[in-house]
Order: sequence, then structure tokens, then C-alpha cells
Amino acid sequence: MKDMKLPKTYEAGKYESGIYDLWEKKGVFIAHPDSDKEHFSISMPPPNETGTLSIGHALFLTLQDILARYARQKGKDVLWLPGTDHAALPVNAIIEKQLMEEGTNKHIVGRKEFLRRTREFVGNSRTTMLSQMRAMGASADWSRLRYLSLIHI
Repeated sequence: MKDMKLPKTYEAGKYESGIYDLWEKKGVFIAHPDSDKEHFSISMPPPNETGTLSIGHALFLTLQDILARYARQKGKDVLWLPGTDHAALPVNAIIEKQLMEEGTNKHIVGRKEFLRRTREFVGNSRTTMLSQMRAMGASADWSRLRYLSLIHI
């Protein structure tokens, strides 16, 4: 034991993603509907897929994560249902702004190109935001991830 040397500072980047990956592989966040345990569930207010998480997202994720982890510690079977939202109007505004910066608009590029850009943007945003939620340590049941869309883009 006397040969063991601890670093002077903790470097989270070296350890935390590996710990989170282990939790996911072990299925510690997965709810089991057939469990005999008392059930507890929360539905994540789906963040709009408009780029990256904001401080408001961080706040709701933190508060809901506290509730989910507390319920698990009390022995409950917990479902924290994650999801994202396509955010039609905000994403439309972002794509229109990008087109304007390129000196064009949605009427010039046409519907097909506008929708292609929208799908690409939303897909990239979703990937980024879900990665950010995991990096925050959100203990949601990712096996049940939902994408909320009122329209087909």
C-alpha cells in the first residue's frame, strides 16, 4: 500500500465517461415494467433539437436526475423516459438564417433541399444533445428514447 500514489488532482475526463459507459452496459438505468418493486416514472420534457443544450436544459436534467436517483435509492423501479423534439419552428428559423447568410433563401433552394438541410441539422443536433446529456450523467432509460414529431420532415 505504501507504493500507491494518488494524483494531486482528480481529472474527471479520464474516468467519468468510462464509468457512465459501464453503467449503461450493466443496464442500471433500465426500468423493468414486470418488476415487483414500486414503480416511479418521469417523462423528460423533450429538448428542442436546435443545436446544443442550454443552462435551462442542464437545470431540468439535474433536477429530474436527482428525483430518479433518489427513487432508485428508495428501492423503486424507475423509468426516466428520455426524448427529443424536432422543434419545427425554431429549426425552420435556424435553417432560414443559414440560407440568408449564404445569400439565398428557402424559395430559391426549393423544398427538397430545405428539407434535406433540416434533416441534417436535426440529426446532428440530436446526436450532440444526447451526447451532452450522457456526459452530464443523466440516468435516463436510453433504451426507450423517443423522438417527438408532429410533422414528418
